[in-house]
Amino acid sequence: MNIDRLREIIPLNEPDYCEECHKENLRGWTNSNRLETKLLKLGKIESLKNKGYEAYKKGEENRFSSEATAALSYYPYNGSSVYQCISCKGVILIYLETGGHAARYQARWISSRVSLKP
Repeated sequence: MNIDRLREIIPLNEPDYCEECHKENLRGWTNSNRLETKLLKLGKIESLKNKGYEAYKKGEENRFSSEATAALSYYPYNGSSVYQCISCKGVILIYLETGGHAARYQARWISSRVSLKP
């Protein structure tokens, strides 16, 4: 899924809370709590230039914060799949984090307030 298609499916006026997906807890990258098994998978991110494990750096921005830019060519966005909650229509990106002690899925809610970059 490219950036234009992603922008098309992100709801403009969605609630900040959902009992089904609990997106309010996913403003920054965090454990997916098995959402990848519960939500509708729409596809994988198609980045313009895959930057591998290079992280997007915009000043002093923390890439794991709720205000972080979603730069689709950069890690971890470039390895993400796009999911949508059937209940609230919220868009959630999920990727498999393989660093650390054990592999685990990480998720981030992409609301209309999140800045998207190719």
